[in-house]
Amino acid sequence: PSFASFPGTIASQHSTPYPLNLTKSLKNVEKLQEGIAEQEYVVIIGRIEAALSEGTGAPLMRVSRDMGMAVTMVRDAIWKYHNQLEEILHESNVGI
Repeated sequence: PSFASFPGTIASQHSTPYPLNLTKSLKNVEKLQEGIAEQEYVVIIGRIEAALSEGTGAPLMRVSRDMGMAVTMVRDAIWKYHNQLEEILHESNVGI
């Protein structure tokens, strides 16, 4: 796909009203957030398995911790982007 086909780009806004693009982008971000929540669950399960395993507990716990930190960083970045989209959508609906 070309860059112009991505929601929120200037080129794609010519064919779709601006608030509609923001609404679609917001829904896509919400789907990403659901995926991140699933990954957080996987990390928790990994930590439980690491705590229960005897011989490989320390390496599994370290990997699980690293995965948890990565998932948290992605979750926080997506959450920040979600909030920015909501603010822009609110401003565009208010007419600012």
